[in-house]
Amino acid sequence: MKLHLGVLDVPYSGPANAPRRVAVRVRRGGKPQVISAPASGAETTGDVAEILEAKYHVLEIFYELNAQKIGDSIAEAVKDAFEDALSSGMNMEPTVNFTAAESAIKTEFNKFIDSKAMDGVQPGVPTAAALAGVNHRLKHPYAKGNPVRPSFKDTGLFEQSMRSWIEE
Repeated sequence: MKLHLGVLDVPYSGPANAPRRVAVRVRRGGKPQVISAPASGAETTGDVAEILEAKYHVLEIFYELNAQKIGDSIAEAVKDAFEDALSSGMNMEPTVNFTAAESAIKTEFNKFIDSKAMDGVQPGVPTAAALAGVNHRLKHPYAKGNPVRPSFKDTGLFEQSMRSWIEE
């Protein structure tokens, strides 16, 4: 068996080639003129995950700090499969459904991010953006009054797109 940790590749912004509508002023005091601008850099959660993994080793450290809980989740799935096979009374090979274990791993990852477990583990964590309260879920993401947030949880998309799967 092999455990994989990764993310679904979801775009952070609209379609990559969609033009943006931008308002610009023609001259001082004049009415704004709406024009189309080139598409913004459409990063995906996969791109961000690669950057975060290279710089901060988020998934690697998550695994190292939670290996026991992850192993227990997988062992529970295997145990349930054997109990089901034995209770059915048939002499058949048990089939393991790892869906519950994969869901438990995702829940642990969400707790890992929310609890700020990375703070102090890696240099640069907590990140400057987290300490400054940069939060793109708010109307004014860079406002000085924004509360401190957990590192790696700006929009929440990276955290929500995390997946684990087990290859047999």
